[in-house]
Amino acid sequence: MLFNRKEEYKYLLNKRKEEIETRDMELLENRDKKKYILVKVKSRTITTEFGNLTFDRHIYKHYINKKWKYTALIDEELKLKKWSKLDSNLIELIKEQLGTGKRYRDIIEMFPEAQLSPMTISRIFKSIENQDKRNKVERKVNLVDKQRVYIFVDDAFVNVDRFKNKYKWRKLKRNKDTQIRVISFCTGFDIKTIHKKRRKLKDKRTTFFMGKDEKLTTEELAIRIYELGCNFYENFENAKLVVGGDGTTWIKELASFMGANYILDRFHAVREFRKLFLFSGKYQGKELFKIAIDLFYSGN
Repeated sequence: MLFNRKEEYKYLLNKRKEEIETRDMELLENRDKKKYILVKVKSRTITTEFGNLTFDRHIYKHYINKKWKYTALIDEELKLKKWSKLDSNLIELIKEQLGTGKRYRDIIEMFPEAQLSPMTISRIFKSIENQDKRNKVERKVNLVDKQRVYIFVDDAFVNVDRFKNKYKWRKLKRNKDTQIRVISFCTGFDIKTIHKKRRKLKDKRTTFFMGKDEKLTTEELAIRIYELGCNFYENFENAKLVVGGDGTTWIKELASFMGANYILDRFHAVREFRKLFLFSGKYQGKELFKIAIDLFYSGN
């Protein structure tokens, strides 16, 4: 019986290998040859529910953001992250066990050929739990038709490879910076704090996408933001959207794709006012600058 199972797994692995390599050849032949330049063929090994699978795929280079990037089109299609050793199908099967009451040991025994560790199961579960907690809401905000919802987006890069010794934090490996894309929703200023020096935003909801390898297209990001908006607000589909940011092209493209108005966020808008009234390092129109800022803050 054990022999038959191993033979079956071997057959399934060979079949999957053939399917992947056939698809990789199709991507090679149908790719945009000007965009993706073939570099080499390189093997990759991933862990599946049936054991380790090694397959050959083509590596390309393409020019993006003024740099040459290397990628394998088949990896992108299979949703294989750069350093991941687990098959995306296996990850989904493990995710399905969350909330079933199974212990880590029970899940490991479900996929004996994968030789999983409790730490691997824990990391996968935490990735789901953290995302769910981040976006969980006790109650949705009710919006009236055409009510404005402001969406502010920004990118940050954090170096997580650091450790703390007795005296100070030390940073390591600058190439290990992790990208964090912060998404913030609100419906404007809270009227109760409108005359206070530090005004609060009303119905504010904040979340983020984390991961250096998570490359979202404008369309994918717009869909994710729309889904989050529907999660946070009732009647979000009939809201009037305003997207704010630091003026970078991708944020303007996002606003255009979502059919939203685009504005600079407060920090970058004030910086533009400073540039406008700045001359030779001094404010020549200091009073005009103050008037402009007061009008800007009051919404006039």
